[in-house]
Amino acid sequence: MYLLNKSIFMASLNRTLINTIATFLGRVSGQIFGLILGVLLARYLGPENYGKYSFVVSFCYIFVVISNFGMNDLYVRDISADRKLASKYLGASLIIKSFIVILSIATIFLTLKLLGYSIEMVLYAMIFSVHLFFITQINTITSIFTSYEKMEYNAYITIINGATGLLLVTAFIFLDQSLSHILFSRVATWFFGLIVGFYFINRVIGRPDFKINLSFLANIAKRAFPFLTIGLIHILYFKVDIIMLSKIKGDLYVGYYTPAANDLFLGLFIIPGTISTVVYPIFSRQYNESLEKMSASINFTTKILAILGVAISVGTFLLADKIIYLFFGPKYGNSVIILQIMSLAISFAFVRDPFGFGIASVGKEKFLMWMNAFFLVLNIILNAILIPLYSHVGAAITTVICIFLSLFLGFYVLKQEVKGIFLFRDFLKPIIAGSVMGCVVFMLREYHVLFTICVGALVYGVSILMIKTFDESEMVILKSLVRRK
Repeated sequence: MYLLNKSIFMASLNRTLINTIATFLGRVSGQIFGLILGVLLARYLGPENYGKYSFVVSFCYIFVVISNFGMNDLYVRDISADRKLASKYLGASLIIKSFIVILSIATIFLTLKLLGYSIEMVLYAMIFSVHLFFITQINTITSIFTSYEKMEYNAYITIINGATGLLLVTAFIFLDQSLSHILFSRVATWFFGLIVGFYFINRVIGRPDFKINLSFLANIAKRAFPFLTIGLIHILYFKVDIIMLSKIKGDLYVGYYTPAANDLFLGLFIIPGTISTVVYPIFSRQYNESLEKMSASINFTTKILAILGVAISVGTFLLADKIIYLFFGPKYGNSVIILQIMSLAISFAFVRDPFGFGIASVGKEKFLMWMNAFFLVLNIILNAILIPLYSHVGAAITTVICIFLSLFLGFYVLKQEVKGIFLFRDFLKPIIAGSVMGCVVFMLREYHVLFTICVGALVYGVSILMIKTFDESEMVILKSLVRRK
């Protein structure tokens, strides 16, 4: 019996390790492919056409969330408990989501017409909206793999999809094709991704089961609706600035805003997102075991993220022009100020993530929903005031303000539940090290940006160690992590 229990434990541990690695690789590869794709398209299309592309993608992505209807999160929860539901839920998804996608495409068309967008922009949106049929079903497939704890298949789909998209876009750029052809290539990518997804899902659970009735479909839709609300608030929060900037100031300013605010700034969120995802179950367990341990874990996580965030924030601010010109070219000179403004919030955005996961760990998910709703409304109000005055700069300022305020609010709420957590205590030494690094980076500005970044990172790391940023207990934890690697 002991050997049997031990073998079960080891199998579970190996599966957890595989899932963790697969999830991380999937996220990283997705970000890398996305960044490369953004750089290629920005350089090829130019600011105005890239602004059109960014608006169409951002606007349609809202309807991806609507078309998913919150079912993906519901599927993970239900199928994890009863895997026999998988084929039945897959069949239900094909029916429900296809119906919602048709309504979504019609809504996209009517909304853009009512907002007064040109026939050209409506046509672009109609072309790209076809991908809703494919991406929503891919999301169903990945949610089933998640519930089966087979995350390596999700990584396969992400990598294959990213590589295919990059290959198609590169080919269309080489052939000097128009924006409509570029959008068509993106749709073709998701179509191929769905074929790959069905191939994998057929190997794991078999074919979808369509033997379902209307009451079963209605029950799924009813139980999935709360998840839709949370997802819609979340995606609107991240996309509303581009939509408002497009309507108020036009495509050119969206083209200047997107490379810095989306391609680079949001791309950095994989760092706190990955770390916070790893520590989330630890926070949840410690909340029931020991609040003292939980506060220590939160403080250690925020310290790590503060150290990383301060370095990236300082380096990005000083090298913003070099970074923009390196990736996107001189045509995007107006994006430099956006990246500099965004850099002011990087360290605070990094530290904010563990507070959010901490709030979820103590059972305050509803508060997170209402907090996101509040900042969505604030985002809209500030954008409505600042974009007419300062165009894309106003949108960047709005983002920074919302990040600052959400950090303070998240910290305040979590501190009511978990005593002994700190906000600014762990920023002092990273700021000192960042100041030393900043002086070195400033002096090396005339050298190649990659050389400057490497030297700056080395100086920052040495400074962090010399001023003893980590105490003895934290150094023991870091050394044990290094040994595990």
